[in-house]
Amino acid sequence: MERLGDDEISSIFERISNHEDKDSFALVCKKFLKVASFHLRRLHNKLPDLLYDMLIASPKMVSFSCHEPLSNNHMILIANSCPNIWNLTLSVKHNLDPEVGKLDFNDAGLHAVAETCVHLFHVNLSGRLRFKELGIGSLVRSCKNLRRLNLTDCVNVTDKSLKIIAEATCLNELQLLGCYLISDLGLEYLANGDLKYCLVTLDLSRCDRITDNGVIHLKKLVTLISLSFLRCGGKITDCGIVALCELPNIKSLNLDYLFNITDVSLLEIGRKYLNIVSISLDGCKRITGVGLRAFTGHRYLFGLRLFSCYKISWEDVLSIALTLPSLSSIRLSRRIKKPMPEAGYECFHLHGNYLQIEWK
Repeated sequence: MERLGDDEISSIFERISNHEDKDSFALVCKKFLKVASFHLRRLHNKLPDLLYDMLIASPKMVSFSCHEPLSNNHMILIANSCPNIWNLTLSVKHNLDPEVGKLDFNDAGLHAVAETCVHLFHVNLSGRLRFKELGIGSLVRSCKNLRRLNLTDCVNVTDKSLKIIAEATCLNELQLLGCYLISDLGLEYLANGDLKYCLVTLDLSRCDRITDNGVIHLKKLVTLISLSFLRCGGKITDCGIVALCELPNIKSLNLDYLFNITDVSLLEIGRKYLNIVSISLDGCKRITGVGLRAFTGHRYLFGLRLFSCYKISWEDVLSIALTLPSLSSIRLSRRIKKPMPEAGYECFHLHGNYLQIEWK
């Protein structure tokens, strides 16, 4: 078998049509693995040290994912072997061993990938803790086609990071969940950069330093369709939400646990966003049926969440549900005022469709 060269082995591999057989082919020996890796288009890796055998050269690869710690050397290997990837998913779990995490890649590793893999379209770095502004800057400035960036729980993301991200001209989706160092200044940076002409989805969940002053800047993001402030705390009030309603295209809004917003916000949202499809108000304890009725007749609204909204009654919910032809799911608290006769009811027939009810 040693007499077979790479060309012959490659010819054999190309005649295999079954994906499982291709996987088996790669397990024969390192030489077969090398040839199989050359033809790989997608790789989900669980053992990073195997990459030194697999990624000798993988020019056809377009998608790489790994949820384990990766060193700078691993990142350099990915960059050199897979210059044409467009999807890079490197999210890690929250319970990553801190000592292992210290060996994870930093700005140098991210810079190596960004400088070489310039076709990146989607990048998920959720939970990676060691890169900062330099790495983010390389990513934004080198990867001109970057559309989706997930920085969930990347605790070194700061206002300076957002100033760099604001330079992006194609970015559609930005996930900043748990980036708790972000403040109003960072939102001002986002709103005043080129990003305001392309961003469609923005998730600021658990960014609890944000106040009304920062939220007001976001009304400049004129292309925004989906926005989340889940658990951003009590510093966001009606003042910020009402100002935000100047955005022309919002269809999905998550205001969960903004416990200082009232019916004032709901009345403005209901008035301005007749085409809204989803609104989440879990934990907004100050809203009442008056605010909820602002959504009466919204024909496209299909998702409504009202868990822990104790001032809203079942009568309020039913009266609005009867006017919403697209409503398909709703979340309610079992402690809702005037509970329906069958508290365990999980669905009922409405407008010729079934309305699913999630009780919590």
